[in-house]
Amino acid sequence: MQLSSLSACPESYWKLLIAALLIPTLWTRADLVISELMYHPAGEPLDDGIETLEFIELTNAGTTVIQLANYQFSQGVEFVFPNGSILQPGSFLVIARDSTAVKQHYGVQNVIGNYTGQLSNAGETIRLVDPLGETVLRFRYGTSGAWPASADGAGHSLVLKDLTLDNDLSSSWQSSRAIGGSPGAAEPAGNEGNLQRMLIQKGAQGFYFKGVKEPSNGNTDWAKPAFETDNAWLSGRTGFGYSNNAAEASHLSTTLNDMRNNYLSVYARVPFQLTGSDIDRLKSLQLTMNYDDSFVVYLNGVRVGAEGVNGNPPAFDQNSIAGSDYDPQTIDLTSRQNLLVSGRNWLAIQGHNVGIGNSSDFVLAPELSLTLKELPSIEEQQRAVVINEVFTNGSELSDYVELYNPTDAPVDLSGMWLSDKPDPLMLYQIPTGLIIPAKGHLVIEASVDQSGFGLSSQGESIFLSSEDGSYVAASYAFGPMEMDMSLARFPDGADQWFYQSTSTPGQANQRNRHGAVVLNEVMYHPQLNENAEFIEISNISSEEISIGNWSLAGVNFQFPEATSLPGNGLQLIASDAESVAFEFGIPLSRVDEVFRGRLRNGGESLGLLDAFDVAVDWIDFSDSAPWPVTADGLGSSIERACWDDRVNAAGQWFGSPIGMPSPGSPNFLNDCPPDTPEMIVISEFLYHAASDTEDESLYEFIKLQNISDQVVDLGGWAIAGNAFYLFADQTLLPAGGHVTVAVSPDQLAGEFNFGKTLLSKPLIGTLSNGGGEIALIRQDGRLTDLVCYDDDFPWPSLADGMEGHPKLGYSLRRNCDMESGELPGNWVAVEDPTPHVPNPEWDCGLLNGPQSITLSPVKVVASATPVISVQWPSAARLDTIQNVIIEYFVDDHETENETIAKLVMRPDIDARGAELREQYAVTLPAFSANSVVRYRIRLQLEGGLNILSPSPERDAFEWHAYFVDPEVSTNQPNQYNLFLSSANWRRLHSWTNAGRVSGSQPNPAWNNEVPATFVSLGQVFDVTVRHQGSRWNRRGGSNISFDCPSHQNGSAQVRSWRVRFPSYRNWDGLDIIHLQKQSGWPQRISFKMFELAGVPSPRTSWSDLRINGCNFNRDAFQIERPGKDLVGRWYDEVGDLFKSQGYTGDEGPWSWGDARLIRGTRNRFSESERYEYTFNRKTLGWKNQPEDGKPDIVEPMIEA
Repeated sequence: MQLSSLSACPESYWKLLIAALLIPTLWTRADLVISELMYHPAGEPLDDGIETLEFIELTNAGTTVIQLANYQFSQGVEFVFPNGSILQPGSFLVIARDSTAVKQHYGVQNVIGNYTGQLSNAGETIRLVDPLGETVLRFRYGTSGAWPASADGAGHSLVLKDLTLDNDLSSSWQSSRAIGGSPGAAEPAGNEGNLQRMLIQKGAQGFYFKGVKEPSNGNTDWAKPAFETDNAWLSGRTGFGYSNNAAEASHLSTTLNDMRNNYLSVYARVPFQLTGSDIDRLKSLQLTMNYDDSFVVYLNGVRVGAEGVNGNPPAFDQNSIAGSDYDPQTIDLTSRQNLLVSGRNWLAIQGHNVGIGNSSDFVLAPELSLTLKELPSIEEQQRAVVINEVFTNGSELSDYVELYNPTDAPVDLSGMWLSDKPDPLMLYQIPTGLIIPAKGHLVIEASVDQSGFGLSSQGESIFLSSEDGSYVAASYAFGPMEMDMSLARFPDGADQWFYQSTSTPGQANQRNRHGAVVLNEVMYHPQLNENAEFIEISNISSEEISIGNWSLAGVNFQFPEATSLPGNGLQLIASDAESVAFEFGIPLSRVDEVFRGRLRNGGESLGLLDAFDVAVDWIDFSDSAPWPVTADGLGSSIERACWDDRVNAAGQWFGSPIGMPSPGSPNFLNDCPPDTPEMIVISEFLYHAASDTEDESLYEFIKLQNISDQVVDLGGWAIAGNAFYLFADQTLLPAGGHVTVAVSPDQLAGEFNFGKTLLSKPLIGTLSNGGGEIALIRQDGRLTDLVCYDDDFPWPSLADGMEGHPKLGYSLRRNCDMESGELPGNWVAVEDPTPHVPNPEWDCGLLNGPQSITLSPVKVVASATPVISVQWPSAARLDTIQNVIIEYFVDDHETENETIAKLVMRPDIDARGAELREQYAVTLPAFSANSVVRYRIRLQLEGGLNILSPSPERDAFEWHAYFVDPEVSTNQPNQYNLFLSSANWRRLHSWTNAGRVSGSQPNPAWNNEVPATFVSLGQVFDVTVRHQGSRWNRRGGSNISFDCPSHQNGSAQVRSWRVRFPSYRNWDGLDIIHLQKQSGWPQRISFKMFELAGVPSPRTSWSDLRINGCNFNRDAFQIERPGKDLVGRWYDEVGDLFKSQGYTGDEGPWSWGDARLIRGTRNRFSESERYEYTFNRKTLGWKNQPEDGKPDIVEPMIEA
């Protein structure tokens, strides 16, 4: 066979082929690390200017061998790795300017060379490329600011603090412990230094796996050190999850916006490094888990802790036991010292959510800290002291150096030396007995008379070294200083340096913006293209300013040396130039530079640093108030409108108009208006209509009301959250007026006479029935009102689809205009919604219900006497409370009108003995196992007013309830308790025993349901139930021994159950669950095969079902129903789904259930009615009526 020219093949193919030949072993690029650098050895260079002891140290931080043949350093220095060059896991390799000199000087052998060129003593970029020329490592080091000055000629090397840190950040580096460094070996641990350090902190680099399947075939191989990740494992920084809660979101670095409705679990592998000395000196190893809802943790493959989830290991689709917001849990791993190894260790964690669709958050954020045993030495204490502030060029004040002790113990500095030169280091010796207190400052005057040296206003270095001169403990190099300015760390002892317009000798430091170049605009969360991030800086003066070698903190970027910024000019730096140009419609030439890294969507620190690594501007932006919120994925950037000498002033930043950022162009605002927010509030909304004959979402609406005495233009304002609306220009809202937006304005207009107060443009999206968020945002991006509603207590549950208005049901109307919209008690359920008129009145004095009710302990057992506490809103009329009464009884499912007992609840008492009238509590007596205890709280106010909780005006249920757990163990993922009367149980049997058809007519009682009580994880649900199954299976089942009081004959037939939950209190996001009588193994296996093949299939599990306090079916097979639950997981939009319920012939209205067309009338049922019965609708239930399209949909499918 003759081959055509090689050029006919795509270039990418040949690059892949060559890569496969040259790089046979796969390894992660993050495994290869530049761990140490000696760029300026101590002493004078030789006559030819060559510093022979320069070196670069590489470390393999991974678990596989790295093949380095034909790799090369292409920038900074030049060197090609010879054939056979390998780097074993955990090993070091030194590349030297003069390998012979380095070997002889240090006595090490793992040295190769020689590279050509020389490492710059002024700082530069070092680049390592693979055989294809692709960058593997890029590292820029500096010599001033936070970069240790002791590495610039004082003999120390630069050492990476942790192999997982970003080596482009000065804060990731420290000077070597000893002069000369430690080439070819791990940096030795100090005697007492770094007694406490974080091995894994928020944002540590790791790997994660989305739990759509088992990560290693159901075993824990994935948690072991030798496990090799595939492309299903993604690289990400610790803090995995999602949440709208700012406190929870603060723990997140990797946001999983696709987790809800798609997967229950997340698996993570996070490496950390230890030396043998660390293990020998281990005093404590503490793991802090910030989590929601559960986790299992493994240390080097061994399970060492778990909380909130069953299974060993839990299956990937295992639910958490409970869902709540948990305090961080600390696990002491000190006793697991035997599991640790010198080199790379692995912390592996699997986290599980309480539900796949009903959970508003998930957090998996580990923090691992190490404490070493103290040794009797003050050296490490002295090494902890930092140079904290430098002042020179004062008009009146003398030059000085300020030292700071960041530790919790005083440090004796006797005999240490201070110098402004790397050689000699011994210029000023600190007097004997001079002690710097814990968290204290020490100011030393820098003058020829006082210290033997002065500080140059043009910049130089400062060194604090040991008494014998064997090491430099602290150092700092600074640049030119302006008159009466100081340089200072902020906060005291931190890595970052700032300019101070007012010096602070011996006091806590401050920070100021400095100069005429400012951060001007930031796009940190683009709406459509995540690569379209950008940062814009501005020169606010009329003079051209050189910004060469300036840099950005927060991303990896340094301005080229020759860069200057013209007067009143802008500089645009993008994450991806093409993406920014395309996304925002600007010429590609307008993008000046490209940065590396990503801005965090939740906010982070972003700084503009000058050539000496001092911050000239800085912001700690966030995606929550007081920062503009429209910049978090709604299409806005944050733009600066004004400035002064402050840094991080959120009030100077505004959101650009939605969808209209201004990269490379002037900002929307050029001055900061007074912060006088317009008085516009969310006054009423409807999120779940009661209609069962139409799409319920068509009646959803949000009403806004102007509570000020001024006309407000809503142009550019937005409603965000579960639904979105952008108000058009000149949307004028008069004083006291209202305006309504709706999912379907036409539908709503058919029910009410609006005039001009209903806007014609529809809402984008719908409001969530299970609870959600409505945010009202001004044109400048500021949040002006927020409602985070729920469909269950303490929010009014009547609003969740209960019957009120014939079509709309109940809306929620705001009670008090001046109280927060986030208070549940500030909203009332309205039986007759009023989207067409303003709220009739505001009542800020009425108490509508408790803020919360808590039960302690959460799990009540038979021996417990639980405490029930009720919290009233602080805004309520607490002074009018006369009594708080709890009424309670034990629910007997066989009887009605149980005896109700009463107790008086007492207010809590503070430390001074005063009553805390916001909170009342009472202790209830102990009750027997399997008791369902129901209670309500009655508030008696002055004037004879009584307020109940639950309230018939707010709540869809009559009593709160808790369950007394019988503490029956189970091997199943779920355990359920069902309670129903024996009479209702007999009714279910009689209704189904008659069969689906009587004669030729459907059995009208075939699908009848009865009321029952269902308990899961301690939560009580008022449900309705019936037997489940086909015409054949619903009546069948084996008989079991069932010695329960509700069954007098001592036996029961095991049937399948269908449990329907109320809309306001679903189970795990589901309104119906099916519990089948069979074990279900064949179904589970077949459905799993379908899932692996990409075919929509239901979720399955097993449950332990107990009825009336007795064991009933310990192996009930729980299966997701083939309706909206299943379809909603697989498709973005739920469409029409029909299930064949036919027969092997004609049976009443049912026809053949196979692929046969239905024709004509049979048994007095029309063709349309026969389709209606035979192909039962499983989705979009409001369409479930004759002639709803079944023949049009089903017949083409049959024919196909």
